[in-house]
Amino acid sequence: MGTLAQKLARCREMKGLSQQALAERANVTQSSISRIETGLLKNPGVICLQRLATALDVSLLDLLETKLQTQRQEKGNDECGGKS
Repeated sequence: MGTLAQKLARCREMKGLSQQALAERANVTQSSISRIETGLLKNPGVICLQRLATALDVSLLDLLETKLQTQRQEKGNDECGGKS
């Protein structure tokens, strides 16, 4: 499904929002969105992510799902957090 950066960009584009429009809706900076989408900001804070999820009308879990799956795979954990 892709990285957090890809998922954020895809959700934003599906809603027809520019980075600036999303920033205004989410009360975050356009620079933060740009840095997340380009992969320069790999671990944005949970408050920022919650604001983005709310502005995009998706759950925080939906936004983070690929990031959590990637971290589990890197640590050798299965989808439920157990060792694979």
